[in-house]
Amino acid sequence: SMGAERDLFATRKDGSEFPVEIGLTPVETEDGLYVLATLVDITERKNAEKERARSRQQFNAVVEASPTGIVMIDESARITLVNYKVESLFGYSRQELIGQPIEVLLPMRMRAGHPEKVRAFFTNPASRSMGAGRDLYAARSDGAEFPVEIGLNPIDLLNGRQVMATIVDITERKKAEMTLLRANEGLEQFVYVASHDLRSPLRGIADLLEWIKEDVSDPPNEKAIKNIDRAALRVEKLERLISDLLKYARAGSADAEVSRIDLLVLVTQILELQPLPAGFDIKLNIAPTVIYAAITPLETVLRNLIANAVKHHD
Repeated sequence: SMGAERDLFATRKDGSEFPVEIGLTPVETEDGLYVLATLVDITERKNAEKERARSRQQFNAVVEASPTGIVMIDESARITLVNYKVESLFGYSRQELIGQPIEVLLPMRMRAGHPEKVRAFFTNPASRSMGAGRDLYAARSDGAEFPVEIGLNPIDLLNGRQVMATIVDITERKKAEMTLLRANEGLEQFVYVASHDLRSPLRGIADLLEWIKEDVSDPPNEKAIKNIDRAALRVEKLERLISDLLKYARAGSADAEVSRIDLLVLVTQILELQPLPAGFDIKLNIAPTVIYAAITPLETVLRNLIANAVKHHD
């Protein structure tokens, strides 16, 4: 071949250049030594190579700019590509990682059975999350572990099938989940204590109302008895509300029991327990509507909305 490892060009009659590939062959003839030169116009090949080079540059730019860690491994489970985020997450340089088994990024306690899992994935590849329903951990260069979320995507390349793994550090998410869990536990404890502390005085109020009713019944005072009955009904509703809140806090919204709810009746009952300042007039404009929902959270939301509207109205 002529001009090995160099770009060769030829020139047409009009002076335009084009890339060529030239092969030289010496030929012995009766007239002496000749050289046979074979010329191939490789313009299309060069254009295709440029396009592939541009595609590689774009791919590398996307990989490097990704906010998640990206690792590529071949069928021998060795690392063939990493991006900057992986270097940042794990504390290795890419020179240290290329060619290493993927287990180098795993905690020591999780390395033993991992090669078998890699082989199983290559046997039946599919885009999916890794370790669904399990907590996954990776290990930095200093051995420190951190929780991760990993997505797997098989990719068929010219040199064979590889797997691209996207790695997300979810340390902050896990901290937030633990904070929320502790807050929910604290809320449940608070509701339990509050319901216990509120039930006793409410029961005492109910008893007092019953005694007062007995006192005004002889001779009967119809207006007073009616007001006492209304007060007793409100106490009963408050006791039920406290019980429902306790049940709701213990069970969680996901397990809340769904029931048939008449919205007009529900709002009317809420308003009966809402003290109104002088001069307030509430008008109800609710069409007869029945829905199916968890009543305790719905009632809690409506009660707060109404109470806030009353409190902050001018």
